[in-house]
Amino acid sequence: MPTTSIHCAPAPFEQVSLRSTYLPHLLSTHVAPLQTIQALLPLLRTDASRTRGHNSIILCLPAADARVGLPFGSVSAMSAAATLRAADVLRREIAAIRGTSAIRIVTVDVGEVGPSTRDSSVRVNMDDWTPSEKATYGAAFSTLRETRGSRVPVDVSTFVDSLVGVASGGTRARGSGKIVFGIGFGLLYEQVKDWIRGDRFSIGAGGRSPR
Repeated sequence: MPTTSIHCAPAPFEQVSLRSTYLPHLLSTHVAPLQTIQALLPLLRTDASRTRGHNSIILCLPAADARVGLPFGSVSAMSAAATLRAADVLRREIAAIRGTSAIRIVTVDVGEVGPSTRDSSVRVNMDDWTPSEKATYGAAFSTLRETRGSRVPVDVSTFVDSLVGVASGGTRARGSGKIVFGIGFGLLYEQVKDWIRGDRFSIGAGGRSPR
């Protein structure tokens, strides 16, 4: 997931410098993670063929960028969309190869998690916008920021718990578990939840409806 930076500052696509703004962001949030996955895949395939367990590659993407692509957010949205498509292709390639079914490619659309960073978000600087861009996009940009609804972020523990559930494939031990008539159903509950969750799911406030 990209961190808040000058590269993610909201701006019209017309004003974005693809060379000096988008390219550095793309390299750090798309190319670098995929290079890491490329290096790990041979190890994961070897391990999957020797064990009965499973290995998971989990890609966390900003929900709004991966699902919608909000106006004035082209830099982060384009990178997230490219990473999401790479995950889809890799998942289908692995599914088509015998002996590697134990490798899971999971994408997680992450909404607002943890302490709210709304007050510390990057300030919008329109000094670099041309007069024509300010006149054309300024009013719509201001209105969009004012009308964007606020959400209460979910606790970080929810995010961590979901990722651990994916990595364990629903087989982790739970101390409390689900108790019905004195019988623990923690393991079954986790396995069913993992099955329902599938290979793409959402976490955090606004994860399912990021608009």
